[in-house]
Amino acid sequence: MKIQLHLHVQGDPIDNIKYTPKQAIDKASKLNYKVISFTCHDKLIYNKNLADYANSKGILLIPGIEKTIQKKHVLIINASKNSEKIKSFEDLRLYKKNNPECFVIAAHPFHPSSTSLMFKLIKHIDLFDAIEHSYFYSTLINPNILSKLVSKIYKKPVIATSDIHYLDGFDYGYAKLNEKTKLETQHIFDNLRKQNFVNESKKFSSIDLFKLLYKLNKATK
Repeated sequence: MKIQLHLHVQGDPIDNIKYTPKQAIDKASKLNYKVISFTCHDKLIYNKNLADYANSKGILLIPGIEKTIQKKHVLIINASKNSEKIKSFEDLRLYKKNNPECFVIAAHPFHPSSTSLMFKLIKHIDLFDAIEHSYFYSTLINPNILSKLVSKIYKKPVIATSDIHYLDGFDYGYAKLNEKTKLETQHIFDNLRKQNFVNESKKFSSIDLFKLLYKLNKATK
């Protein structure tokens, strides 16, 4: 069962995404994904119409958001509208207490960006259910090594994603659950927490990474 938990769509307040949510669902269907989450910056893009459309394609659409918290990016999966109001890590702590059904992922924590958590991940490790394994790495440049180290120390699952900004990037990185996994949000989260899944991640050369950066900049202009 293929799952993609980091996906930007049209309507994102920061990134100029060209494709619509329904086009993203159509692409996910063609690639045999069963679970996806739209995770736009600081805005929850989810409604019954989109959920029903995904369901008609055999896909579970889980509401999500990539929230900027004290200038750092955090993925909240199975998020509610109130997640848009989170500003600080204390806000996130209170939100998790009031919304225990959510699943919080540290987004690209050690990648060279001002929005990456870096060692704030360790400071607030109790708030995170998982750590993202970013598709953006090569054999020479791989910040995911630190993510895996933190994962091992604190026993947190590392989940591969594609941080999608253009549709042909869907399969750069994703997690794969057992086909017998129930298509239910909490059952999926339980299996992720227990690390009952495997990551699939495309291998890129360092030159490929520069090409991907160019493609990303072109796609979001």
